[in-house]
Amino acid sequence: MPAHQVELTPPTDQDCSSRWWLEWELALLCLLVAVCYLIPLDWLVVRGEEPRRAQVAREMIASGDWIVPRYQGTLFLSRPPLQNWLLAGLGLLRGDVDPVAIRLPSVIAVWLTSLLVYAYGRRFLSRLGSLTAAAGFLTMGQVLELGRSGETEALFTLLVAGSLLVWHAGAARGRISTATWLAAYALVALGVLTKGPQAPVYFAGSVGTYLLLTGRWREAFSLGHLAGIALSLVLWGAWQGAYLAAEGWEATRRMYWDDVAMRFEDSSWANFAEHLVTYPFELLACTLPWSGLLAAYLFPAVRRSLGTARREALFLIVCLAVTFPTCWLVQGAKGRYYMPLYPCLALLVGLYVERMVQEVALRKPWRAFSDTLTVILAASGLALAAFPLVSQRLFELAFPAWAGLLLGCGAWSAAWLVHRGRQGADGRRVEAAVASLASFLAILYGTFVVTLTAADATRTDLEVARLRAQLPADARLVSYGMVDPMFLYYFNRPIEYRSRKPEDVQRDTAEYFCLSSAWGNPPPESLRFAWEPVAVVSCERSIKDDPQRVVRIGRRVAAVADGKRVISH
Repeated sequence: MPAHQVELTPPTDQDCSSRWWLEWELALLCLLVAVCYLIPLDWLVVRGEEPRRAQVAREMIASGDWIVPRYQGTLFLSRPPLQNWLLAGLGLLRGDVDPVAIRLPSVIAVWLTSLLVYAYGRRFLSRLGSLTAAAGFLTMGQVLELGRSGETEALFTLLVAGSLLVWHAGAARGRISTATWLAAYALVALGVLTKGPQAPVYFAGSVGTYLLLTGRWREAFSLGHLAGIALSLVLWGAWQGAYLAAEGWEATRRMYWDDVAMRFEDSSWANFAEHLVTYPFELLACTLPWSGLLAAYLFPAVRRSLGTARREALFLIVCLAVTFPTCWLVQGAKGRYYMPLYPCLALLVGLYVERMVQEVALRKPWRAFSDTLTVILAASGLALAAFPLVSQRLFELAFPAWAGLLLGCGAWSAAWLVHRGRQGADGRRVEAAVASLASFLAILYGTFVVTLTAADATRTDLEVARLRAQLPADARLVSYGMVDPMFLYYFNRPIEYRSRKPEDVQRDTAEYFCLSSAWGNPPPESLRFAWEPVAVVSCERSIKDDPQRVVRIGRRVAAVADGKRVISH
């Protein structure tokens, strides 16, 4: 057998159980995570959903109540609290819920998910196929974006994908053991505590369908399965029971339903039809560039080539087919809601790449993919090398010439290696193409994209710092209605929530107050008392000449008397 084919030998059970974690591909995955996700972890200001999650964690620390999530002292009815617990725990270790504490759980989750994909793949794939799957998942466009964000998607992906892949890895060995059911259902319970019922729905639907299709449906009635369900209920119920006792049924219902109900607010048939057409393409865009290889499965020859991996391919396809309608048929669903199934897509990509190297007839999609990427990478190299010449004028960003040149060289190197492996006959060249592409994407996002994003981000932190210096040291700030999470996070002092009803605002006596445009709070012109503006703080994600998402801070004053303003108390 030629040297380049040695690495394509499928793993034996002994290989899988004793040596896969010693392979150099695992070191590459860890390096990709470090370069793309860890190094620039605190370059971006806290934004999006991050400040809201962080504020809940801060209030948990301040109140000592780890059962009932709260925001500005009011019930936070958006998802159970597992992520908030992680943020709060890291916040205690670091002294504050800072950007590192906010984002580190997502980075660790993405890293563990990539290791999970590699380990699962090594059961039926060579090192090439497993590396393609794991590195492909790590460098999918949306994973690059959300994997270093303090939102719930990365953690939820680890738990949902983990429950499915851990279960099938155990089920593929023969009779499904109690340990397999317990491990899978423990992850399901943690998924519920992260984002709600999507986790058990995905697990039960996928596993149940797979058992029916493979004629193993009787195993769904085993004592091991019942033990797994019981463990899941205990893990979830430990928090849910305490929350129910504290806040009652209505708060519990809203905890799981309010976010879901938002997706059905716009129910017009025209918008629904548009969603049905565009959502599959949105998913393909979110998983670029690797989704370009999924088209290979449209060829019958590829499907016939699955061979000994047919069982794993069936399970992955069942998972995708069962779960896809939950996002496709919900008009308000976004691409990131399907991120828990991206590992399944990545494994199918890895399976195709391995089979393509082994069979000449399967290489046409790979060559088209390689040729397209070669052109894109070569053009990107030119653009990156020239970017410092125009960055100051177009983006008001002084991007170093040496950095642009290095990135350009990286793009050209990746283009050369991808082109070199386009024939698909040499496994080592294909592996070099995959590794170089993934490495370039990680470096590009972790340096260039993050730098551009940071340059375009609104510096709410600096605006709030100037406001704090402007206010008296003993000033108490209240908000009429909820205040914007970004402002509240950076203000980092208690802001008391007050009713936004006009009559209550009129009767209030607080000296300093704020109004947040993002929460439907009363506009400044509706205030029927004497007041003077103190500041207007933009909470937009990006710099805008006329920001709409702002927090206005005002100071209540009495009517002018004898030429002087008298502060009302």
